[in-house]
Amino acid sequence: DAMDVMAGAAISRGPNNLLMGGYNMTPIGITVEGANTLTRSLIIFGQGVTRSHPHLYDTMKTLQAKDDASGFNREVTNMIRHAVSNSVSSVVRSVSSSVSSLSAPTARLGRGKGGDEAVVDSAAVAHYEQQLSRLAATFAATTDLALLLGGALKREEMISGRLADALSSIYLGYATLWWCAKPGRSDMGGLGTLMHYTMDGLLRDAQVALDGVRSNFPIAPVRPAMALVAARALGATYPGPNDKLVEAAASLITHDTGVWRALQDDCFFPADASARITMLRDWMPRAVEADALSKALKREKREPTAEEAAFLQSVEDARDAIVQVDVFPELGAVAQSKDHVRPALLPYSPAVDAASIAGKKRAAAAGAA
Repeated sequence: DAMDVMAGAAISRGPNNLLMGGYNMTPIGITVEGANTLTRSLIIFGQGVTRSHPHLYDTMKTLQAKDDASGFNREVTNMIRHAVSNSVSSVVRSVSSSVSSLSAPTARLGRGKGGDEAVVDSAAVAHYEQQLSRLAATFAATTDLALLLGGALKREEMISGRLADALSSIYLGYATLWWCAKPGRSDMGGLGTLMHYTMDGLLRDAQVALDGVRSNFPIAPVRPAMALVAARALGATYPGPNDKLVEAAASLITHDTGVWRALQDDCFFPADASARITMLRDWMPRAVEADALSKALKREKREPTAEEAAFLQSVEDARDAIVQVDVFPELGAVAQSKDHVRPALLPYSPAVDAASIAGKKRAAAAGAA
């Protein structure tokens, strides 16, 4: 999204390119930090379920012992009891989440552009906690049924990938509520809107992932059981954020709101007022004010005063400076030579002609004969 907004300034190297450093570091997250397909498809769920399931690892150890039949029977019995408990919990929580959704608080969008007065509502936090609790129980019950695949689960990477997506969405949901409920943040202007937007999207993503596991599970008779423990017919549904909520969330970062100011935490802003990122921070509120002034002038059908005209011009000058793309007359020592011609502009001439290649093939064939 940032690349789209920055357009040409984001693909031209130079001091005006704010995104180049972060873009160049993207492979670090992929290769070093593990933000890749391998992590999603195998590690998150595969390693996670082995260590977090209360009985799976112990069951695996009895299999490795080879002669511990009593231990194996004990752990399998524990796994069955655990699966039944999770299934009942999933159905109960699905029903209770559906009931609570009838009185769920609506998203607080605030009034006007920015919606800075929409703060975190404790009732909304409680509602989302209950929905996450329901999805967590459904995830646990679905995981128990997915273990019926045994070792084949490692090869069903799309199934384990969807389970990883569900787990990640649930985790991020709890992290969002924790962050929003911390002291000093509940009164942050606009955070209520952003919380609704984030949670609605995460709940939808978790539900879509779990539905995908069920509808694509290789063992067809297990699919109805997954639908039963999920209690989709009884549980709440999550359509995701609607257009008004998306627009309200976007407005929070294009106006001087509490959320916009919070996003500046831990960001480095150069002391140089002409630095691009510093200008974006300093001039954005003035640009919003200038837009409102321009609309007022049109509505009132009058010319701006000298002071208003100077303010509008200063904002226009800053806007023009911010959108500039880096331009250099020459690049590198080679390009500075008057005789230098860019390789792309040179006429094409193949290094080896077709006749030479054909002659070599004939000679090779004759030698083989």
